[in-house]
Amino acid sequence: MTSLKIPNHTPPHTHRFALPRWLSRSGQAPSRAARVLFVVLMPIFVFLLLNACVSAYVEGAIFPGVSIAGVDVSGLTRQQAYTKLQALPLGKTYTIKVKDKVYATTNDALGARYNLTRTIDMAYAIGRDSGLPLVGLMQTSPNRTQLNLAYEVDYGKLQKFTSAITADIGTPAKNASVIVENGEVRALADTPGLGLNRSEITALLTKTMAGVSDATFVLTPQTVPADISYDKTAAAKTEIAEYLALQFDLVYEGRHFVPSTTNIGYWVEAVPDREVNASELVVRINEQEVRGYVQSVANQINKSPVNKKVIIANGVSSVEREGQDGIALNQEAVVAALMHSMRDKQGAAISLTTSPVAYKTETMRTVSLDAPKYIEVNLGSQRLWAYENGKVVYASPITSGATGAGLGTATGLFSIYYKTTNTYLNGRAYGYDYNVHVNYWMPFYLGYGLHDASWRSSFGGSDYYYGGSHGCVNLPDGTAAFIYDWSDVGTPVWVHY
Repeated sequence: MTSLKIPNHTPPHTHRFALPRWLSRSGQAPSRAARVLFVVLMPIFVFLLLNACVSAYVEGAIFPGVSIAGVDVSGLTRQQAYTKLQALPLGKTYTIKVKDKVYATTNDALGARYNLTRTIDMAYAIGRDSGLPLVGLMQTSPNRTQLNLAYEVDYGKLQKFTSAITADIGTPAKNASVIVENGEVRALADTPGLGLNRSEITALLTKTMAGVSDATFVLTPQTVPADISYDKTAAAKTEIAEYLALQFDLVYEGRHFVPSTTNIGYWVEAVPDREVNASELVVRINEQEVRGYVQSVANQINKSPVNKKVIIANGVSSVEREGQDGIALNQEAVVAALMHSMRDKQGAAISLTTSPVAYKTETMRTVSLDAPKYIEVNLGSQRLWAYENGKVVYASPITSGATGAGLGTATGLFSIYYKTTNTYLNGRAYGYDYNVHVNYWMPFYLGYGLHDASWRSSFGGSDYYYGGSHGCVNLPDGTAAFIYDWSDVGTPVWVHY
């Protein structure tokens, strides 16, 4: 009997996610599509798994490989990193040596303040920028990411320190210049200087501030060229020469005032062009010098007014001198005309005009008293004078009534109508609550009088306005004694401002 052999055919593979043959229980070979899908998905799966592990590892902590100012803060929380950085010596000292001179400063002197919180925030952000912790880990390890300390500095104090050094070292460069001497244009050569670059010192200090170590810099002065060299003066010389060639004629009533080349040389100046190019000279017109020349012309034309003088003697006016108007040159018009012509680089003939200056009236008031003796009290100057036979025999400061409080001393021509010593002055009769002792009392009008005031420490000052008397004329003790012995009842008292 013949046996029938059935071919051993492997059934076709229909499951596209079948495992590889060496893992398949059925022993079936996976399809090509399944193999491709496996190759694609497996790395993604592994990456996501590792990313999850790294994310858990760095949760709330700084990435590995991160250091701040040389201090390793890997794996630390923000608070731990802050505590560690707080222990750093941040009160740094900076020393700059230039030849035999030494300049030192500190963080405090420069107003440097470190911001540890901001620094730690920047450190914590490293590795998290991409959003994938695994990528961040690959960026920071094994190469360490070095951060410097974040800080703020008072640039005013920093500039003051660096400026003091540069001012003390070497000599400044001197620019070439163009001058006018005796009407001739001349160029002066530039001179190089020797010194330090302030910007370089500033850069060294600010760069070192970001670290934690003290720093010493040894600097060597360098040759500093002038901003403007001699070969840059030719154009300015030519332009100034053009100005010197201009002709001006200032005419007033047949008189001619002609500025010389020396005069015009003062009107122009070659200065560095600060607006466009500081290494070039630009010629400018100096208006102040033009005004100075016009003033010199005015001094030859102007006539001062003669003031009218009036004397009022005992109320009667008389003219001692009549007034006369003066004249003054209209200087602004002349300055404007000269400036316009100079800017156009054209000479000009300029007619000068004047304006009248009105005179003023001076009034002198005098009072002539026929009495052989009289007393004058000036409330404005707070002074007293005793006159005898037309001459002052005694002068003294006084304190009069408190004008600001409505208690001013009465003004006018009065006379002493009573004299006594060792008495009390009582203000009740006049509505005031005072009762004071005086050694000398000499009333001259109603309740107003001359008397000593031992309670006052000074006389003659402006404090009378609010701190004066109730209307009387207070005198120092010596003055009161003299006036009492010298005067008589009936002696005139002239009180005025």
